[in-house]
Amino acid sequence: MSRDPDQHDASAAQAGRLAETRPADDPGTPSAEGLVGELASALVDRLRDHGMVGRGGMARVDLVHDKALERFVVMKRLHDHLESDPSTLAMFVREARITGQLEHPNIVPVHDIGLDAHRSVYFTMKRVEGKTLADVIDALPPGPIAHDALLDILDVAIKVCDALAFAHDKGLLHLDVKPGNVMVGDFGQVYLMDWGVARQSGA
Repeated sequence: MSRDPDQHDASAAQAGRLAETRPADDPGTPSAEGLVGELASALVDRLRDHGMVGRGGMARVDLVHDKALERFVVMKRLHDHLESDPSTLAMFVREARITGQLEHPNIVPVHDIGLDAHRSVYFTMKRVEGKTLADVIDALPPGPIAHDALLDILDVAIKVCDALAFAHDKGLLHLDVKPGNVMVGDFGQVYLMDWGVARQSGA
């Protein structure tokens, strides 16, 4: 049976009106104004510090809660005594920008770069839970490597090579590939970390 086009259009319009009014009729759904107000409140002092989770010679990494997106991320920032050093700051910003441009499954995503209340530069990244490849290797028992463990390590190495091939295609060299800069997640994720000394090929 064919359908009258005018009747179909009227039914679609009625469905649209019902969809628009339904959230206001549902006491569990906030109004648009309320939702925008809630988001605006979360964007003020958006990142809540939950303490340091790692540190290196140049920077520290803190676990922070992003109130707007309701998730935990990590924040990397320079040590206090290095913040005013132009060359170190330039390297830090370059790391954030380079990593932010390398959108690949085996390169940790950078979410944002910004200034805190003291005008100190930071950038936030995906929170990666797991171990470094160095820790994985150190935990192996003495003697020949078991077949399954060897396959797991080879799989990690292949994913690191995938990340490097992607970066090389973009004209970037990591220059600090080592087991301590490879993170192995709890569910098979592999990330090549720490692009702080990366360079453009030929530079």
